[in-house]
Amino acid sequence: RMNIDSMKKQLSRLEEEINKHDPIKLLERIYIKAMIQTKFVSSMEKCFSDSAIGAYPTLKSLTALRNERVSWQLLYTDDASTPVQMRRSVNMPIKIEGVPQELISMRHVDEVPVTVPSFYTETDGNYLRNTPGLYPDVLTPLQYKGSVSVITHLTQSVWFELDLRDRLPAGKYSIKVSLLDPEGNVRTEDILQLEILDALLPPQEMLLTQWFHCDCLANYYHVDAWSEEHWRIVENFAQRHQYAAHTHSHTSVGYAGWG
Repeated sequence: RMNIDSMKKQLSRLEEEINKHDPIKLLERIYIKAMIQTKFVSSMEKCFSDSAIGAYPTLKSLTALRNERVSWQLLYTDDASTPVQMRRSVNMPIKIEGVPQELISMRHVDEVPVTVPSFYTETDGNYLRNTPGLYPDVLTPLQYKGSVSVITHLTQSVWFELDLRDRLPAGKYSIKVSLLDPEGNVRTEDILQLEILDALLPPQEMLLTQWFHCDCLANYYHVDAWSEEHWRIVENFAQRHQYAAHTHSHTSVGYAGWG
């Protein structure tokens, strides 16, 4: 009588054969290999999901001082010629080479609904759009264990921030960012040339003030006002303000209805 180990081996070989000829998996391999498009663009670009990836100029190089923070974006989409029967989404891990991984943070650029982007009678040629719709705005942590979900005919963006803090010597670096298929194979590859100049950014002397609404934090996170959890959240956001070079926070000492 066949033992359990032998049965498992036969089942495993059978599964491999099925997967090898599985039309869905075959289409997925073809889709990933032929259809995915990526490119680096400036952090100043506002990339809309319904726009063509070719509408944005490619970013090829950046310069930075030794203690500076630099940002850029990776656009990704699929080819506009994707056959109807292959329209789908696929999760692809991101691989970074050329600089230490711990110096780079990655976030997804999410879109938010905007109903009144402008008053139509007051627009000029400097508006990107003046119609209601989805606008790129919020930076959110990557989902899918650090992967990106490539969705057919949507142009999406990952925001990269390199925080040097004088942790790399001056010189030239090639930063390579790749998207991998589920098997770990490189399917797209983009290279950014970074030159770190041998100089330091001087201490900031400009005063920068932004509103800081403690009540909004309590409402958003559903915590009691001035509770220990509320103060923990306030402290986190205050530290982020400082990280973003804000020197002053403008806030109210009391709010109506808070007692």
